[in-house]
Amino acid sequence: MQPIEGVHEVLDQLPHPKCVASNGPIDVIQANLKTTALDHHFGNRIFSAYVIQKWKPQPDLFLHAAATLGYSKTNSIVIEDSLAGMQAGINAGMIVLAYVPPSHPYKVNIKGVIEFTAMEQLPEILDGIS
Repeated sequence: MQPIEGVHEVLDQLPHPKCVASNGPIDVIQANLKTTALDHHFGNRIFSAYVIQKWKPQPDLFLHAAATLGYSKTNSIVIEDSLAGMQAGINAGMIVLAYVPPSHPYKVNIKGVIEFTAMEQLPEILDGIS
């Protein structure tokens, strides 16, 4: 398992609070973050659908994460690479950024999703939203 190209540098420079909200089990999420050396960016801000028993594309996981961290859905941004996650973000009423590198096997056809193809594009996109 390898991190997405450029993600370390982008996470290092983003001042925004960050969390992981995944359909996977907590232990798998933590192991993956540790393997890719991304764990220090998220600390204990890891949310699993297994804990709340609601999976993407339902909005509950993102709404739970935002509420737990003290943010409203209108002040939350979802960055996703899965169609179910993108739809969950839209269903939650959040801004959704879709990471869709050229190698992705599918097209995103979800109204309201902002697509980007490289992690290096994130800071500029986020600056345009703020």
